[in-house]
Amino acid sequence: MPTLNNETVAKLPLAATGQYIERDDKLPGFFVVVGKRSKTFTVQVDGKKPDGTRTSRREKVGTFPEMSASVARERAKALQIALGKRRDPEVEDKPNYTLGRGWAAYRDLMVRKVEDGVKSAATLANYDRAYLHVEDWAERPLAEISASAEMVQLRFRDITDGKVIGKTLRGGKGAANLVAVFLGVVYRYVQDSGLQRDLPDFVPSRAVRHEIHELPRRRRALAAKDLAKWNAQRLALSPTRREFHLLNLLTGSRQEQLRTLTWADVDFDGGTVHFPKPKGGTSRAYTIPMSGAIRECLLRAREAGRMLNERAARTYVFPAEPRKSRGRKDGAPPSLHMVEHKEERDRLSHWGSDLRRTFKTLGKEAGVPEFLLDLFQNHAQGGVSRGYNIREVMGGTFLLDAQERLSQFFMLHLNKK
Repeated sequence: MPTLNNETVAKLPLAATGQYIERDDKLPGFFVVVGKRSKTFTVQVDGKKPDGTRTSRREKVGTFPEMSASVARERAKALQIALGKRRDPEVEDKPNYTLGRGWAAYRDLMVRKVEDGVKSAATLANYDRAYLHVEDWAERPLAEISASAEMVQLRFRDITDGKVIGKTLRGGKGAANLVAVFLGVVYRYVQDSGLQRDLPDFVPSRAVRHEIHELPRRRRALAAKDLAKWNAQRLALSPTRREFHLLNLLTGSRQEQLRTLTWADVDFDGGTVHFPKPKGGTSRAYTIPMSGAIRECLLRAREAGRMLNERAARTYVFPAEPRKSRGRKDGAPPSLHMVEHKEERDRLSHWGSDLRRTFKTLGKEAGVPEFLLDLFQNHAQGGVSRGYNIREVMGGTFLLDAQERLSQFFMLHLNKK
């Protein structure tokens, strides 16, 4: 009986006929069902009815490789708790949702929304991390957590102080705020969706409403005079990564959008770059004009990508390094696109959101109106009248001219001696 991980599951041959099961040797009741076309992680809980007869319940956890074995195992633990709490419908008068069961139900909804492009995968990952801070509450009924304001406050303060809760977790003010949001989201979902109608009105997150931390807005950005020094650092990086950071600066785009950017979304003939799944989901999809500098950056990225990982570069503008495309340290499935954009600060002083702030700050210095910078970065338009700015109907070369002005400003300062 093998330990189910990405490697062992990948090696399991598909069934010639019917299905077969491979069980995990770490978590009893957790196994993978291998069919002719798919491999499905499944969890089972055995129990007894009030009359003593045995019952067995099974529930699908996820499909490989869309869900990794490690993530499936963690989710299976929560589902086992949730399934174990369920009573037979014949004797169940009222549902009694625990935190684990409530999170499993809400997570199913979140997964569907991520697949549909309505929610960001990063939001789901944040909630997964938040759950780890209160995973020891999985069997506690939500009604009990609602009634235990002091318990919620104590956990909030422990997370704030970085105290270890069950596992080696990274705490802090941001983590504490996230856990408070997580508890409120799960509780309201179970309550508002009618899964448990008799939950108390007091949402657990209200217990720490007056303790939520005000986190300072990060202020890291480059001044125009610092761009040349930063560019010297950038040019010392690998060819693919140096073009990634330059495109980050020239477009002001979010890092996740650039890491997952495909060649299908780059139109050299039309001179545009399309972002189909930005923050906010597919309803927020947008397109930006391609300046000359952006075009040259993308052409260099294409050549660099082919040298780095020819197979992945057929699809992604920024492919993963071959050794990293075989899997990730956190057990997630292999990725064909760049996984990590961060650099050591002594190698590259500014990256990621630093460059987004630089784009917005220096864009004004380049003479581009703020409402256009908002359009290029897909920011919500402030005020009712600003919301009437529709990029798709702005005619002529209006947007392209602004994009060229920005790029020329950046390239001038990047190449100063």
